[in-house]
Amino acid sequence: MQQGRLLSLYLIAIAATSSLVHLHPPQITFVVLGMLLTASTIFIDILSPRTISADSDSQQRVVGPSPADAAVFALGVAAALSIYSSQGRTKMEIVLLAAFVVFLIWLFSIDDFVRGVKVLTLAQAKRNALKSFQGATLYVAGLRLPIELANAHFCFIGAPGSGKTTGIRLLYQTLLPNIVSGSDKRAVIYDAMSEVLPKLYSPETNLQCEIIIANPFHAEGRAWDIADDVTDMATAREVAKLLIASDESQSANSAFFINTSRRVLAGCMRALMLTAPGEWTFTDLIIAVDCPVRLRSLLENCPATRSLVTKFCQKEETWKDVYSTLSEKLEVFREVAAIYRVASEQVDMFSIREWSETESILVLGNDKTRGESLDPLNKVFFHLLTKHLLKPNQRISDERASYVFLDELGQAGRLKGLNDLLTTGRHYGVCVVLGFQSHQGVTKPGLYSKEELSEILEQCATKVITQVKEETASWASKEVIGDAIYRERQGKSTSLVQRPAVLPSTLQAMKDLRNHKVFEAYCQTPKIGTWHAEIDGPKLFRKLHKPSNLPQHRKFIERDPSHQDESHLVWDEDDYDRLQIEPEEQAQVKEEVPEIEIIDFVKTKTNRYV
Repeated sequence: MQQGRLLSLYLIAIAATSSLVHLHPPQITFVVLGMLLTASTIFIDILSPRTISADSDSQQRVVGPSPADAAVFALGVAAALSIYSSQGRTKMEIVLLAAFVVFLIWLFSIDDFVRGVKVLTLAQAKRNALKSFQGATLYVAGLRLPIELANAHFCFIGAPGSGKTTGIRLLYQTLLPNIVSGSDKRAVIYDAMSEVLPKLYSPETNLQCEIIIANPFHAEGRAWDIADDVTDMATAREVAKLLIASDESQSANSAFFINTSRRVLAGCMRALMLTAPGEWTFTDLIIAVDCPVRLRSLLENCPATRSLVTKFCQKEETWKDVYSTLSEKLEVFREVAAIYRVASEQVDMFSIREWSETESILVLGNDKTRGESLDPLNKVFFHLLTKHLLKPNQRISDERASYVFLDELGQAGRLKGLNDLLTTGRHYGVCVVLGFQSHQGVTKPGLYSKEELSEILEQCATKVITQVKEETASWASKEVIGDAIYRERQGKSTSLVQRPAVLPSTLQAMKDLRNHKVFEAYCQTPKIGTWHAEIDGPKLFRKLHKPSNLPQHRKFIERDPSHQDESHLVWDEDDYDRLQIEPEEQAQVKEEVPEIEIIDFVKTKTNRYV
């Protein structure tokens, strides 16, 4: 060991200096023996070099500790003690002894870390943050980070009660107050547990922007202005694909009817776009599909969609199966359509396009009892906001920022465009904050593959891992935190060993916020590295803004059940005029008359009655 030999030689130098001053024979003996032992150690190392290797690294020559090194070290200590015990010490001897103590402290502070991930204490991380960052404002796991890191994205991983959601809450508590009129900032929050609203309305947070509740089943939920968002056929196809979900195990025959149903639904949206631009609604779409005669009349009324009638409506069996599939898939949206009809008459509708151009917070709802309708709608909203936030011809400024909070990522389902939002979003001022409990929860069938999850994590510069369960601990230790290479000694030999920087058992054994009242996490961020944070729970809770306790700001307020009544799913005369569609009774007559005339004409032609 090179440091050991340096220390030994340093101790011998102390003894030599003392010997020259006082000419103590015992110390002269120490000097001579030390030189001989050091020379023999070097000679042995030259004759028998030892090598180490780690992974694919090339072989390296290492000078390791030997019995001779230990002897020289002991000899030097004895020499230093003899100097310390001698009478009439000079100032030079005192300086040498003080330097020896400092050198000894430095030597034994050297760990065996070679390279890879090195875990810092929170105090060390704070010192690094002070050196690297100026004007830091974001609070993440005990550190203040600069706002510029927001565009590099965040990922929080932790079991229920570990403090994951609290960490995310502290982050949006810092970011959301920046959304004010003229700031060119906005946010979307996926409210997985229906608990965000009281926190957003907190008097301490004092948000100065509009909060849009997109959950139609909430009493304050607003209707979606689909006409403002779906303005071209490409978008109509994507929306139809998300509203009519496919089953991975479906047969080829079922796939045909699913795909055809999507084409018909997209065609229906196109017909509404052309006949009532900017004025049609989601309710109109569901009402149009609710009756086969009405749907056919709408498609035939528009030259751009008339070909769909020719392709799929002429054969009765084909049309019957297509319409059956379409009707079945859209059945779950009937309640939403009825609510939208009522909500649009009470309060202004919202659109993703308008949200992306103004300063507001959009809250997406979650309710597993209504997941069949809410989940597809949330996927549509997310796809549309991705499209608008990454729009290439938008005005880009240093002030523009769009915050996307997706806690409980697995519950949101597979979100089309998430990877695009992470990879290219930072160029457009997008900050994505992800949270999930386990890697299994986001790699289930129908969600993300393991490779996709790895890509998602690579795009998140700042990662926070609180207490996790066994399988997630093994995955996080290897895939998220990473390994370190240490120098390991066994007797005379020295080798490099690669092992996890943080063991899976350590991640499992961390304290959780719910039971231990301690926020404990391992974190990574650029320019600082990896650090371990352990923060007293009450101290952390004092940083949280108290939620609003007003009745109108409760977590969830159920909408009046009468708003979901199917009596709202009808068109009146004004609606038929607005959409330029004839009532289905008239359409039915027109559909039957030409059919009789064609039959008579064919018979006449066949029997030469011309």
